[in-house]
Amino acid sequence: MGETMRAAVFRGKNDIHLEEVPLPKPGPGQAVVKTTMTTICDRHPHPQG
Repeated sequence: MGETMRAAVFRGKNDIHLEEVPLPKPGPGQAVVKTTMTTICDRHPHPQG
C-alpha cells in the first residue's frame, strides 16, 4: 500500500469530491479496510412535499 488513498470527501450538501488523502493510521483495536466496490441504490421512499 502507498502513503495515500483516493477518498470521496464530503464538503456539504451536493458537494462531494474524489481526492487523494493520507492513509489513516489505525489506533489500538482498529483496522483500515480497503473497499473494492460500492453501489448506490435510489429505491428508498422519498418524502413527499
